[in-house]
Amino acid sequence: MKDQKSSSRDHYLSLYQNLKSSEVPVGLFCERASVKYATFRYWVKKFEQPGPAESGFTELRLNPGNAEPIAVLNFATGGSLSFYQLPDTAWLKGLLA
Repeated sequence: MKDQKSSSRDHYLSLYQNLKSSEVPVGLFCERASVKYATFRYWVKKFEQPGPAESGFTELRLNPGNAEPIAVLNFATGGSLSFYQLPDTAWLKGLLA
């Protein structure tokens, strides 16, 4: 499954790069490339989103008293947040909203 996803990503990345070097409108480009407009726009959005290094966030490491976190929150984007004490529930709810 991962190979198929990687193959799709590579395919749409190539198309995206071709679009960027052309002066053809997206709709016409999709028609000529025989790809669905909505699918192509999905990939364009993914390619144009800032990556983790460009997002303005930086890693912050503290030297906690406990050697192991009591909880780790893993995000689908690959980031994680470790807790060495329980956070305020309102703060956590706001973070996840």
